[in-house]
Parts: sequence; C-alpha cells; structure tokens
Amino acid sequence: MKIMVCCSRLESTKNALEYTVKLASAFQSDVIAVTVLKGVPQEKANDPEYSKAVLEQAKNTLKNAEAFFKENNQRCETKMLPPNNLSIGENLVKFAEDEQIDQIVIGMGKKSKVSKLIFGSNAQHVLLSARCPVTLVK
Repeated sequence: MKIMVCCSRLESTKNALEYTVKLASAFQSDVIAVTVLKGVPQEKANDPEYSKAVLEQAKNTLKNAEAFFKENNQRCETKMLPPNNLSIGENLVKFAEDEQIDQIVIGMGKKSKVSKLIFGSNAQHVLLSARCPVTLVK
C-alpha cells in the first residue's frame, strides 16, 4: 500500500502526519510526503529573493515531515512538485494517479464559506477528484 501525505505550512499538516504514521504502521505501508511549489505571482516574477524564499519554505516543509517520520520509525520518501499550469489540488491528484497511490491523507485548514467560494480549497479538490480514498484530517 502506498500512502501520500500532503504537506504545507498549515497547522493541519502536523495532524495529517500524525494520522499517516498510525495508518502506515497499521498497514506496513510506504509513505510519500508531497508538497507543491506555488507559482510566482506576476508582481514578484522579477524578484529572485521571493522565488528563493518559496523554494526554501517548501524544502523546510519536507525536511520537517521527513524528520517527523524518522522520529516515529517510519520510512518516508519526499517529493516536491514543481509549479505548472495546474492548481495545487490538480497537481496533487495528478501525482497520485501517476504514482498509483492507494490512499491520500491531507490536512484541512479552517476556512469560512466565503473564503472557500473565492479561493477554492485544495483539500476539497483532492477529495472530489482523486481516484483513490482520501482522508481529510482537521
């Protein structure tokens, strides 16, 4: 069984990691911790410091996930998905399909109804579009 856990800076990621450790140990599963690099906004396109900060943030997110799994005696592969023409949710679903993931675990941050309407929700997109089971963790 292959489990993909989606990582970000949100507090809900910690809860998703904790749940994934339990799930992976129960089913002796392989774990892939994934984060998606955000695209650079047009107004920051010529700012190399911004791009560098985004990359460092993503690297730190994966380092923290890897350290968490190591502390809990769980093997974990990490993967940083590059920005492309897909949304973050679409990118995660595509990766899961390409890697034949059996289970996706994703943390869900708190959003108001208006915020979800305006900005959408990556977790919601993954939940509705993935071909494998998805577990949302608060």
